[in-house]
Amino acid sequence: MPRQSTHTSAQQYLLLNDETINFSDTEGSAMNGAEDAVEVSSDSEDSRIPLFGRIEEMVVARKTDLITKPIANRIRDIFNSYMSSRGTFWLEKTYELMPNPALRLEGPGRVGLPVSSRDALAIKEHSKPMKSGPRGTVNAEGTWEMEPSRVAFDNPAWSGFLNGIVEDVCKALAIEFSPNKPRCELQKLLLQGEGSVLALANEKPPTGAFATLIITLPCTFNGGEVVLSHSGASTRIDQSRNSLLNTCAMAWYEGLTPKFEPITAGHRLVLHYRLILTTKSPSPILPSSSRIIARLDVVLSSWKRSVFGPETPRKIVYLLDHKYSRETLTANGLKGRDAYILFVLKDVAKKAGFKLLLAHLELFAQSEDPSDIEYTLELSHLRALDGNLVKDRIDLLDMLFPTEMKAIESIPGDLKAVLEQGNPDSVEYDQPESRSMGGTLCQLFRRSVLIICPTEHYSLFIHGIASPKDALDTLRSTSSTSPTRQELALVDCVLSAQGEYSKEELQDTLRVVTACACRWRDFDLWCRAMDTCQGWNGTNGVQPSGLVLALLRLPFDSIAQSVLRVLTNETNRTRRIHFCFAACQQLKPAGLSTAWIFKALKAEFKSIASLHSSEHNVLVTTTLAAGGMRAFEKHILPELQTGSNPRCNAIIACRLQRELDRADKSELLLSEEHAHAKRAINELLSNAASNWKPFVVERERPITTGSMELSLAPAAAQQPSSDLAIELIKAAVETKSVNIIETLTQKLMAIPERGDYFAVSPRDAVRLVVLPTLQETVEYLKGNPPEESLSGVLRQLKRGLSQVLLEYRDLHHREHFPTIFEAVGAELDADYLQNGLVSHFNKTNHDLFQYEALCRQLGIWKKESSDSDFREAIDKSFRQLLKTAADSRKILYVQSMNTVESVLKLCAQVGVVDFCSDVFSRLTAQAETLVAQRSHHFIISHLGTFRLWLSEQGQGPLYPSFPELVRAVVAAWRKKFIGPMPTGVTPLLNAINEITCACQDCAEVKSYLGAASPYEKRLDQIGPARINHVAETTLRHFPRLVRSNPIRSKPRPSLWMRKSDETIQSFLWLEKQNSGIRALRRISEDEATLKQVLGGDEYQRVLIALHADFINAPLPVAPVQQTKSSLSTASTSAGNERPAKRRKIATA
Repeated sequence: MPRQSTHTSAQQYLLLNDETINFSDTEGSAMNGAEDAVEVSSDSEDSRIPLFGRIEEMVVARKTDLITKPIANRIRDIFNSYMSSRGTFWLEKTYELMPNPALRLEGPGRVGLPVSSRDALAIKEHSKPMKSGPRGTVNAEGTWEMEPSRVAFDNPAWSGFLNGIVEDVCKALAIEFSPNKPRCELQKLLLQGEGSVLALANEKPPTGAFATLIITLPCTFNGGEVVLSHSGASTRIDQSRNSLLNTCAMAWYEGLTPKFEPITAGHRLVLHYRLILTTKSPSPILPSSSRIIARLDVVLSSWKRSVFGPETPRKIVYLLDHKYSRETLTANGLKGRDAYILFVLKDVAKKAGFKLLLAHLELFAQSEDPSDIEYTLELSHLRALDGNLVKDRIDLLDMLFPTEMKAIESIPGDLKAVLEQGNPDSVEYDQPESRSMGGTLCQLFRRSVLIICPTEHYSLFIHGIASPKDALDTLRSTSSTSPTRQELALVDCVLSAQGEYSKEELQDTLRVVTACACRWRDFDLWCRAMDTCQGWNGTNGVQPSGLVLALLRLPFDSIAQSVLRVLTNETNRTRRIHFCFAACQQLKPAGLSTAWIFKALKAEFKSIASLHSSEHNVLVTTTLAAGGMRAFEKHILPELQTGSNPRCNAIIACRLQRELDRADKSELLLSEEHAHAKRAINELLSNAASNWKPFVVERERPITTGSMELSLAPAAAQQPSSDLAIELIKAAVETKSVNIIETLTQKLMAIPERGDYFAVSPRDAVRLVVLPTLQETVEYLKGNPPEESLSGVLRQLKRGLSQVLLEYRDLHHREHFPTIFEAVGAELDADYLQNGLVSHFNKTNHDLFQYEALCRQLGIWKKESSDSDFREAIDKSFRQLLKTAADSRKILYVQSMNTVESVLKLCAQVGVVDFCSDVFSRLTAQAETLVAQRSHHFIISHLGTFRLWLSEQGQGPLYPSFPELVRAVVAAWRKKFIGPMPTGVTPLLNAINEITCACQDCAEVKSYLGAASPYEKRLDQIGPARINHVAETTLRHFPRLVRSNPIRSKPRPSLWMRKSDETIQSFLWLEKQNSGIRALRRISEDEATLKQVLGGDEYQRVLIALHADFINAPLPVAPVQQTKSSLSTASTSAGNERPAKRRKIATA
């Protein structure tokens, strides 16, 4: 056990050093994936040294030896040791010459090849669909299967052909065919439809099965690739490319799980076989490439680390085992060990940063004397693994003498000697002209090779240039008109490296190479650059300037077709339009055709209604430049007339008008085309105006089903706005279209009715469309004065929109009136003022501020005008407005008299003071109602305000209608509020006059007793002494008028007082008396004038009601300050049955 453990540890140590130790240098040491073993004899003469120590010495010695071992030799050792007889784990092959199997199926009968759609349908009808793929991991939907017992091949040659396929499979999988005698057993016949994947049988494989074989019979399909992976290597098999007329086979070791991709089109008919051994030999083992890949990765990484070293090879040319034609020199065309070497090497080489190429190595031997032979060594037809040609020929003269090279760059090292050992592929002998001269013998030796090249040296090896970037910079700096060989080599260099470029670098390469092609006038090179650098994908690569240069320098018709292809693939319509514009600008002066531009812009013409405004301008300009107005009428105008985008029509009409205005200076629109342009402009705007619906909201229409109507909920739609209306008005002004302005005016004034499902409400129509349109139009016309021919229709437009606004009362905000006044004021006359502006305003009830705004504006217009007729019309309009407002009772029958005061001020401002008498008359008629609805001092107090306003206007209280207003208001007030004087007034006044103490408590009690409120009062914690003092000096005079009571409270007692109801009523009457007298004094301070205003009878009734001798006699401001004589007088007159003799009422 210890010995076995030691041996295992040593072997693990060696495995860790796999990079440098080759465990066996003999061929076939790794057959069938068997692991290498290290045998160290314990009986050797150095058996005294511990086993692990001896292994370590071997590793150190081997590492030292490999430090100087050439890279080519290390790769050769790996190929010879591990790939000498090893096959791969898969096969893929196409058979062009195959017998017709005469396929016969139970049910469909004979099936012809290639499989037709009719036969495929018949197979489906007589087959069963598969439910799942292998082990339930694949969805087999769209795949039908038929049991082998129902499948027959009536052509006897099919059996021999099938045996040949089995031999090819065994050869590829490195299995000896004769000793093992494998047989081919059909498992299923499968038919795949579009969208299905290849689902194989789910049964357990039979005993002895070692491989799966899939044969695809001739049919038409796309897709269906198979991806196989094993030990870090993978391959993709695509049988759809040659499936129509050929039979395709693919096979792989049992145990692999392929990845099947779906069929994208057509159908595929598949025969699923398994290969089974017929002898008792062990089943072949699936070969493992993991160790080979690991070893190659170590060697290639070591090469990469010293890639620029002086003794490091720039490339390695490996001589393949087989010869291949030009057609088969591809990755899929290799066979045997060559295919396996490439299969293992391609992934690890790509990961390590190496390029792999396939080529023919050609050795030319030319001699006149056998002792003097002249050799030439070349690589020809260098191809990438996918078969694309990279380089036609490269000289390898330096490799003729490998001993003189610093690094070995070939396997084997002496290529010349190896090639000469074989038979020449061709021999030519040139006869001399004279018999005295010897002839020339030419021999060609050709072999196929695999080239391994680091990416750092790839450009230098292929093109002789250090890097594609250097080559591109060199090309950028050239200016030759014809290419040199060196410049062509530079072009090959940069184009062959396109797979390494980023998107930006690819575009830069395309621009430089196409510019060179234009300069050299090389159309083929231009197309090659477009193909290689993906220049057909759009104008962003070659740029519009590069395409225009190609049109100017290269064959025009061919480039025009190429440009159309580029523009078709260009997804950005703005770039397409701008490119055509730039091309037209440069091709026209050069005298070249621009007819192809209309083909390039066909899609833009169709979708012109959805273009941006900037795109409209460029498109119209390009069309005019390329073909004039006739081209516009042919390509653009019909699309605009059939569309329904008024904004687009307006923009393009304005564009045409600008070109028309510049006709004398611009070459884009000739003067003789004015008639065409004018007609197009009118048609565009007429179409826009007729299709424009200013107030419509797009919504779902109700669905009627039988007798039921399903009203759908309104769809979320954008509300109409004034933007389009303003654009159409501006376009009509700019194009001087009178009829268009008239049409727009009519549409804007046609406010929708309420309840229209497909239109906004009238309020929203005015708020969202009409008002903003009027505002913007006024502002626009201020900065862009129209021509005289448009003044009439524009005046009608502004007046019409103002009329709409004036008739919608709920939209009259303070900020809207300036717009209306500005719209109609510039061209206002007396007739429109009375019959238009004021007349439409009076059709709707308005609030006071709306009347104020209009009246103030009338005053402003009156001051600014010197026309007597116009000023007279303003006075009439003002009276008409006030009369309408008064008739509607909107400014007089209100909760506040401030509106009446505002009207009086307006009368003064405008200069129609005589209208105030009408206001007073209307108030007189409402006097009783106004007094009844308000407090006792509300309306009577405003009489003084009206008297003050009359004084400001130089009028007295006897102004017409004012005395009648005063008498009506005072009479109503007297009847409503005064009433008889309460009996408690005189005792109350006398008691208040008896209070003589001026201390703080007595003064506070006196103030409380001298007013109607508050009802109760409390003096908190004043103590017994102060309570007694207040009771003795103050409260004793009010035995029945006030109740008082001490209250126990801590820390000291308080005093509580409460007025009686009689006392409260007395105070309220006194307050009414004082407010009435003060209001009458504001009307006139002269007693005689006041008596004249009130009239004799009413004057006497007022004095009696107020218990006063004179109105203008002094009265107390507050009862607490009345004198003793006045209180006693009032008390005496209240106590007598007959009225006392009139005396003056004393006031403070």
